[in-house]
Amino acid sequence: MNREALAVKLFEDWGRALESGDPKKAAGLYAEEAIFFPTFSSEVKTKPQEIEEYFEKFLRRAPRAKLELSFFRDFGDFFIHSGRFSLEYLGADSSQQKAFARFHFLYKKVEEEWKILEHHSSLDPYRLYP
Repeated sequence: MNREALAVKLFEDWGRALESGDPKKAAGLYAEEAIFFPTFSSEVKTKPQEIEEYFEKFLRRAPRAKLELSFFRDFGDFFIHSGRFSLEYLGADSSQQKAFARFHFLYKKVEEEWKILEHHSSLDPYRLYP
């Protein structure tokens, strides 16, 4: 599998981890030294425990991510996957909500497994203020 296809697969794996509802599974995709700027938090997560705690709260909203736009850049020992995704989730009142976000994932191989070293995701301002 080429790395661009791998990037899409890893995004899909991340989406399945969200759908699983298991915060350990989602947090397990991140490297020990990962930096995570979550979509729905203003706090940067820099420790595995912080990332897992974020997912403990966020996964209660039953999120489902769908890749909408994808860009890929390969730098040899790491690669960057960026673009936009849509996200369906339960709102505070348990109603179905949909948001659109921009993202970038920086992946690096850690012990023969690709891990997320950096992840930034933010709401797409165009979709908020067309």
